[in-house]
Amino acid sequence: MIADSGEAKIWQTDRPGMLAKIYHVPASNEKEKLAQMKDRVAKLEVMVKRVPKDPNAHQNHISFAWPQSLLKNSGGEVVGFLMPEVENSLDLLKVCTPRMRKSLGVDANWYFLHVVARNIAGIIQAIHDEGYVLGDIKLQNILVNNRALPTIIDTDSFQVVDPVQNKVYRCLVASEGFTPSELIGKNIDSITQSAVHDRFRLGVVIYYLLFGGPPFRGSWQGSGDPPEQVELIRRGFWPYAPNSLIQPSDNTIPLNIIHPELQQCFLRCFNDGHFNPSKRPSARVWLGALEVAFNELQSCGKIDSHFYGLSYGRCYWCDRAQNLGVDIFENKVVLMSKNFQIIQNKNKQILPIATNITPKKLLIHQNKTQQKHPQNKQGNLKKNLSILLVIFFGVTFFYFQPYFKINSLAHRASAIIDKSENSSYNSYKLNQFNEAEKLLDQAVIIIISKRDYPWDSWTLRNMVDSYIKLNHPSTALAIAERIPDSLHRAFALIDIANSYAKISELNEANNSLNKVLNLVKEIQDSGDKVSVLINSAEVYAKLVQFDKSKKLFNQSLVIANQIQDSFHRDWALRDIASAYIGLNHFDEALIINKKIQNPIEKSRILEDIAEAHIKLNQFDQANITLDKALVFANQIQELKWKLVILQEIAEIYAKFNQFNKALEQIYQLQTINEDDASEKNRILRNIAWKYSELNQFNNAFAVANKIDTPIYTIDALLRIAEAYGRLNQTDNANSVLDNAVEIANQIENSNTKSQILEEISQTSAKIN
Repeated sequence: MIADSGEAKIWQTDRPGMLAKIYHVPASNEKEKLAQMKDRVAKLEVMVKRVPKDPNAHQNHISFAWPQSLLKNSGGEVVGFLMPEVENSLDLLKVCTPRMRKSLGVDANWYFLHVVARNIAGIIQAIHDEGYVLGDIKLQNILVNNRALPTIIDTDSFQVVDPVQNKVYRCLVASEGFTPSELIGKNIDSITQSAVHDRFRLGVVIYYLLFGGPPFRGSWQGSGDPPEQVELIRRGFWPYAPNSLIQPSDNTIPLNIIHPELQQCFLRCFNDGHFNPSKRPSARVWLGALEVAFNELQSCGKIDSHFYGLSYGRCYWCDRAQNLGVDIFENKVVLMSKNFQIIQNKNKQILPIATNITPKKLLIHQNKTQQKHPQNKQGNLKKNLSILLVIFFGVTFFYFQPYFKINSLAHRASAIIDKSENSSYNSYKLNQFNEAEKLLDQAVIIIISKRDYPWDSWTLRNMVDSYIKLNHPSTALAIAERIPDSLHRAFALIDIANSYAKISELNEANNSLNKVLNLVKEIQDSGDKVSVLINSAEVYAKLVQFDKSKKLFNQSLVIANQIQDSFHRDWALRDIASAYIGLNHFDEALIINKKIQNPIEKSRILEDIAEAHIKLNQFDQANITLDKALVFANQIQELKWKLVILQEIAEIYAKFNQFNKALEQIYQLQTINEDDASEKNRILRNIAWKYSELNQFNNAFAVANKIDTPIYTIDALLRIAEAYGRLNQTDNANSVLDNAVEIANQIENSNTKSQILEEISQTSAKIN
């Protein structure tokens, strides 16, 4: 036996690389026990049939310990399942916590931690794409090896939807510190969760990796003892939240050392997402931001293990070591070539029962008495093992040296391009682009010399993107041809076709798209096929080849309609509708919308159409479309989603000055959920801002008076005062500011009060 928990034991089997998880359900009576096992078996049967696509399969790595087949006892009852064994890995807590890294001798620099975070985001995105919700995300449920490749374990706790029976098997557990505010205090086993809840958990995991601890900690600024972490999360207090009562301490690693895109992701996750969970960045957004971030990391040059971002401009870790005398990356490492201290399974026992496995049979051996070795033999064994490990990692590094070299060159080139793209100095940009091109050309020479080498798809895709930015689509095409993964190759070719279209190279664009269409049959996932087809269709539309574009849209629609799972079918259909909206083909998008079953998706497509109408100054059409969106919004059964959709509709109404309709939705929100006033107050503040921008001061004051949160009321008054200031009505502006001061003085928390009074003072100085 390897492990024992409250609900199951993990056993070694005689099948190499496979473990058995056997349940022992603690139930008060036999009837309850049978009911629990019945649900568990039904859930496992769905998981065995629907396995997410492993994003790291091409690297011969297991990204999730997924149930492979069910295990039955001699009486034919399902007692557990078979799953892959993950070896030579540490749990994430030991990897991202500086003290534990030091005590265990784990060498992991900041670049490595960025790569781990990126890979975790990719795995979670793959799981979400299949319609699963992880639910109980925590550091101990994620293992990492010395190649920065993670594995998610305890997958049988996921929330699973059975599309045939239309039943949800919920996640019954939650971990403190990883539970979003809207679920705190709720009965978790009665709530159907969504990817939105996992997005909070993913943000916490990534923060742990990059900053060495949880986001919800710092120097407490309030009165009395600081509250527990769960209360800080419930109140949305972390060091970078507006009006937060915890601030960065001397030991807090500042947010500004990471790439600006990552900074925005954290702010959206923990600030915007606290009030509106749908604003949290998805795993796919995190993935993109992390790729941008680690592509710009570079070694500090003084200490091998120090990496810093070009956007920050200097080595923060050297500064920290000098100022605090603390260096959490003090070990010198060669990334991914130095072995971790790995997890060892000690005193393994073999499962002591004969078990039938469906669909295949596997004999599980009886436990055998282990031979005890003399002490000197143990010493020789350890010595020989050390020698073997040195040889193994030496050979591994030698074999993968081209991979490391290509990675380094590609990442350095990408970082140079990203940094120089926004420069307004053309001569500087040209010099930087030339430098990036030299690095990429060095990488190409290595690739050509290693024709049969198993290159990583992400690295080659990154090179394709860089060559496209350098306006070398022909070289990008040569690299794209070597991308092993069909889906990555297809999207790389689409990007190349798009770049050819921009410079009116029609033949080359068409040739690239033809190659994409030949790859479609190699792509297994129907949703991925739909994405490839509609992206190709959009490029054909840019080439004014509308017949081909229409044909691909129709082909994608046929594939989407064949998806059995209604959740994923709606997702694919929404992608098609969104593509049509992007081309301003609203009638086609509306036709697709009729095929979608989920009222949430139907409402959001109509919202997107309304937004597109607003951009085209077609306000009457936007008004009609939003009215239709409201019909579907009111059909949503789940309260949380109904609130989210009504909030979105209210804000879109306000964008084109339909304030009365926006206010109607806000009052409906209040009627639906009187206990949660934060969103209502935020939208009221935004409408007051809108009125003040239009110099409709009476209306602005009327809306501001409806707000029952002092901070939002003051926000509204400050914007009104600024509007008066723009009209040189200084007396009116000062009168409004005096009103804001009166409200601020009623705030009990002294720290919050002083911050707001300082903001009022700054506004006054600007006006006067």
